[in-house]
Amino acid sequence: TSQNFKTLVLGSKAPWLVEFYAPWCGHCKQLAPHWKKAALKMRGMVKFGAVDATVEQQLAQQYGIQGYPTIKFFKEGLPKKPSDYQSGRTTGALVGFAKTLMTSRYVKKIKKQPQGQQWLDEAKDTSATPRALLLTDKSTVPDLWRALSTEFQGDVEFAVVNKATEPFEGKDPPVIALRKGDTLATYDGELNMPSIGAWLVKTAGVEVVTPESIAAAEKKKQVEREAARKKAAEARKKVHAISTQDEFDALCSKGSTVCAVAFLSAQSSEEDEAKAKSVMTALAEKHAAKASSPFRFATMDCRSNTALHLFRSTFGVADDLPVALVAMVPKRQRYQVMFGVFDEEHVSEFLGNLLRGRVKTASMKPFPQIGSGGDDKAKPKDEL
Repeated sequence: TSQNFKTLVLGSKAPWLVEFYAPWCGHCKQLAPHWKKAALKMRGMVKFGAVDATVEQQLAQQYGIQGYPTIKFFKEGLPKKPSDYQSGRTTGALVGFAKTLMTSRYVKKIKKQPQGQQWLDEAKDTSATPRALLLTDKSTVPDLWRALSTEFQGDVEFAVVNKATEPFEGKDPPVIALRKGDTLATYDGELNMPSIGAWLVKTAGVEVVTPESIAAAEKKKQVEREAARKKAAEARKKVHAISTQDEFDALCSKGSTVCAVAFLSAQSSEEDEAKAKSVMTALAEKHAAKASSPFRFATMDCRSNTALHLFRSTFGVADDLPVALVAMVPKRQRYQVMFGVFDEEHVSEFLGNLLRGRVKTASMKPFPQIGSGGDDKAKPKDEL
């Protein structure tokens, strides 16, 4: 997609083949199985990608796509420059061309095994670039090693000893060894691009842009987003007991947040207090399921707190009400008092009507603050 193209293709040091296609295109449908087989045969050594040009129209326009399918190739290294693919569209043709994009120029060729050991040991300096050595019985540089050296160019130095026969660190060839400072590690996993690449990233402590790393990063982001979503939902479930201006600001003074505050008065009994907490908790849990809900829920116990009592009185709430609900938007200096029975049904209806605009709010400028001593400048103005 246009969202990951820049990072995945243009940010990668590896070579890429990218097909721009249209879902309705007959030639694209004929190419599809060959494209997939070629990608599988290359096993990540050359990257294959596909872009739905009917969806990613801006990206297709950027690369001058006028017909389907159009294949662009991007050679190894940075910066990436596109070129038109002009070869065949069979699996064999695609694989053959893909291999021409591979290079061994990032692999140092070492003739003797002792020299390979010496080359590795030169990376014992902790400031040196990590070095990876392949000992193989083959007479040429394997495609896999060429591909890895290309993808990790600048981050890890690569070398090969061909026609190796002697064991290394107790292992017979092929052996992959990595030296980073005082640490010498040998690879024990499967001999494929993703597995060795992941081992190099972890052991050498480097970051390389690959489809696997992009997928891993995206998965990590999804996990983090889900964790943040759950944390936010749990926070929205909480009914805050507010007693200071700092606590009020932390909960209520963010953008269009609507704070529903249940005030307890000198007339409130323990039963009233329990009811207030029960109603507010039920509503908080109900609204927590909606990430877009603007409501936050709180209680203020004015029974032994003069500052809270004065704050409550600025909204014109009668002293003889055991529990009074005031919805307020401090950032916009607006509020409204709920009139009627304080229970879950009526509070829910009031908040719903407030959200739908059926209940109008009043303006109060400046908005009162807890502990302000009941500033006479804060006067409500009804808007009918």
